[in-house]
Amino acid sequence: MKFQLQVGGESIPCEELKVSLYKDLLKSTYGEEPDISSFVETVCETLSLLTKKPYSFFEEMPISNLMSCFFQIRMNSIGDRTTINLNIDETKRTLELRLDWINEELLSFVNTSIKRTLKVGSVEIEMDTPSIKRLNEKIDEEYLYFVKTVKLNDRALSINSNQEAKNVTEKLPVKVTLEIVEYFEKTIKAIKELNFLAKYGIKEHALGFIPSIESLLWFTKLMFNESLQSFYDNVFYLAKLANIPPSFIEKCSVGEYFVYTGILRRTLAQQNSEKSQDSPMLSNDEMDDFPEE
Repeated sequence: MKFQLQVGGESIPCEELKVSLYKDLLKSTYGEEPDISSFVETVCETLSLLTKKPYSFFEEMPISNLMSCFFQIRMNSIGDRTTINLNIDETKRTLELRLDWINEELLSFVNTSIKRTLKVGSVEIEMDTPSIKRLNEKIDEEYLYFVKTVKLNDRALSINSNQEAKNVTEKLPVKVTLEIVEYFEKTIKAIKELNFLAKYGIKEHALGFIPSIESLLWFTKLMFNESLQSFYDNVFYLAKLANIPPSFIEKCSVGEYFVYTGILRRTLAQQNSEKSQDSPMLSNDEMDDFPEE
């Protein structure tokens, strides 16, 4: 099933996420310190395969739009709810998050607090969240990440790298650079104050947006929070107990995969309850591998 991906005012036809690509995402975010290069490559390749847009389209897209793409894909493939565990007043609490709310708040925040046109004399600097490509190019002057275009005397120059941003801004009057630095400091302050949990009345914890690859990775883990071990266990049990070959499962949508694992879980629970055996078909630990509905 296709849906329309809304990206920066453009509607892009997008395929529903398939299990094969879902597996790649889980693998790219696996572990305490996932490989950033592999994660970036997986993100751009996944979006390119789903939309038929070139890899570079997503590599050069503002990371806020990239994150919004993943929110929309997740919502259209699995649903708009996920959960997060929090410790509040020394009590563990599971909070259901609305991903559509987070997506809307993210885009609204970017439009009001990050996207900006700075005007200093005849110079205009368009600021925006950096792309995943720019974020991979380390530079000491972090404020340059946000420089998107420079316009001087009606001539606009698109900035495609951090080094290019540095070369261009060094040729401009010092007061232009000071204006960019002031914008950067105000933007960072606004970013630190953003908290998606405020809507839930939670002040003890913060869940915000940082224009970084690490932040995109963390939110990807939040959106697709099945462990890799659980995924492989589910594929094994679907093949062993439901006679569904792994090759067939990988071609299914992620939504269908969760339907199948949910049905199998309920069926096994019912059989175990009816038999009332001390040794059920699956142990309680194994049953926990199947996702709850």
